[in-house]
Amino acid sequence: MISIEDFKEKWEAEYGDSLQTFSANSLDGFSLDAATLEFLIDFGLPKSTAPFLSFAGNPDRGKYNLSCIGFLNSWFDFLDEDYSRYIAIGTDGSGDIIAVNAARNGRIDWIDHEDMETNRYMNGSIFQLAACLLAYNDFVKLTTQDNADFDFDFSDVHFETLKDILIDIDVRCTDEGFWKNELDTLLANREWERSSRSK
Repeated sequence: MISIEDFKEKWEAEYGDSLQTFSANSLDGFSLDAATLEFLIDFGLPKSTAPFLSFAGNPDRGKYNLSCIGFLNSWFDFLDEDYSRYIAIGTDGSGDIIAVNAARNGRIDWIDHEDMETNRYMNGSIFQLAACLLAYNDFVKLTTQDNADFDFDFSDVHFETLKDILIDIDVRCTDEGFWKNELDTLLANREWERSSRSK
């Protein structure tokens, strides 16, 4: 798997976006594990990226603000104190929450925004999340180079290469949760695209 240092260098070189980092003071009080704190302070995540993900910036604890990292029960003040174990760091294209689970040593969870009860696996750590984002964006870039319109018309080799890289990063992530859902969606969209063209 790619190193943290190589992730930052490659992301900024390949995708031209500086990563959002945080001061130690701004993260004080969130009870984040040491590895997550180090990553957010020294390396960071993009503001937005494929597949339709957005990540929050520096916390502003005085107000309700989904653009800033915060306790999940601060993002949604109707939630009880038990939800403070989740530090919300972003959302997907459907509005589901990406959060650090402080009670699970920094595991990244994917939480259904409609019921706030369905808690699904995303990655084992924030660095695994970052490495998966890089792998997915490399896949998009490669397939777009081969076909300027993309249209989900990627090859089986492209798909299996992406899946193998994700497995190497986090073996669990292709069996359940966010990345399994994303892989299934890629195949379903490709099938729909090909069947539409054949009509």
